[in-house]
Order: sequence, then structure tokens, then C-alpha cells
Amino acid sequence: SLGMDADALADAGADAEAVIRTALLMGAGRQPRTMPDWPAFERQVAALRKSSGRASARAAADDAVAIPVPAKLPASLREVVESVRQSVLHDLPRICDPALPIRRLFTQTPAFIGRYFWDENALAQVEEFERQNSAAWDKATGGHQDDSSLLTLFLRIAAGSSHATLLTPAAAASLVRKVRKSGLDPELPRQFIRQHAPVALQDDYLHLWDIFAREAEPLLRSDKPYAQQDAMALLRRECNVAATTTATRR
Repeated sequence: SLGMDADALADAGADAEAVIRTALLMGAGRQPRTMPDWPAFERQVAALRKSSGRASARAAADDAVAIPVPAKLPASLREVVESVRQSVLHDLPRICDPALPIRRLFTQTPAFIGRYFWDENALAQVEEFERQNSAAWDKATGGHQDDSSLLTLFLRIAAGSSHATLLTPAAAASLVRKVRKSGLDPELPRQFIRQHAPVALQDDYLHLWDIFAREAEPLLRSDKPYAQQDAMALLRRECNVAATTTATRR
């Protein structure tokens, strides 16, 4: 049953063959053998793709051991399950193809729509979305949450530069020249904050960036005499500019 009884499956409108295919697919890896929600199903497919290693997708499909029949399956069901198992083996080349986005394959490809089953657990999907966003935020900030680190990150995003929370003096000067030449897009950090920052802190971060951008953009884009020096002074005051040319922090 993989953790779901017949009534629950009926309430979910599950197709019997789709449930069997999913049960067989979940049994092919090391994921917990429970009926998956979408995040768990997606992780299982990703694990199968990883386990195929350098072998071709077709080779993975030809490996009958990859999709075993449950050992305790009643004899009366073996013929039916084996038939469905063959259909899973037929699907494996596409399932194991890393060039095919997993969600698109299972939810937008006509031949696969409704062919497999996952529990529509909205809460789990929200939690997975938040987990991915949190990981992206933590990677970008390097775990630094002080204003100077965040403003450095936001400014680099606005300038179209790589993510970092610390600048060497040379990198800061280069950033000023880049902004003077190509300008800033203040909306890019706003989008990044809305997509990845912790929800409870988004308004604070947006406010922090907006105040800085209003002051910094005219100065950073200025071509007046001494504008470069003034811009560097601003970055040293508001952002993280290393005291020396050596910086080890992201």
C-alpha cells in the first residue's frame, strides 16, 4: 500500500496502473517505500538518473534488476504487475534522460500525463519550495545577514555581477566603472529578495536596498570630477570592501 489505503487512493482519483508504476519506480531506489508526494517523487527520479551514472538511458532500461517485482507479491497478481513493470522499463530511457526536466516530463508530456501517481500534498510542495529558496539565499549570502554584506550582494546583482558579499578594493573600483558604463537595474535585487529571502524579512531587505539605491545610483553613475573617489567612499561606508587586496570570503 506504500502508506496509502484503498480509500485514500480512490479519493485521490488514482489510476490503478499509475499507482503500480509508481510503486515499482519507488522500489527501484533507496527512497522510503511510501507513496510519494511530488517532491519525493521528483527526488526519486533524480536519484535514478544519478544512479545510472555514465550508462546510457537505454542501458538503464535494459537492466531488469533496476525495477524489481515485490518479493511478497501474491501469485495471483504477478502477471498483472509484470505487465505494468514492462511498461515502466519502456519508460526508463526518458525517465533517466537528464536532458528532460522532470516536472515537464511528468506533467506536460502527453504520453506521461497521468501515467504515474503522486500524492497531491500541497503543504509538502510549499515546504519543498521554501527549502529550495532558503538554499539559494544561503548560498548567495554565504550565511552573512549584516547590512553591509547584503548591500554588497544586492549591488552586485543590480550590476549584473556574480554573487559575493565582500569586495577587494580592485573589485570595488571595477564595479564602479562597470556601473558608470552600463548602469544598474535596481529591480533585479528586488526580484531576488522576493524569490529567495526569508518571507518574514523581505520587507526589511527591500527597504534596505531601496534606501541605498536612491543614494548610490546617482553617485555611482556620475562622471563628474572626483566621482570615482566619492563612489569608493560610499562603498567603503555602506558595503564590504576589504582593507587589503586579499579577500577570502564570498
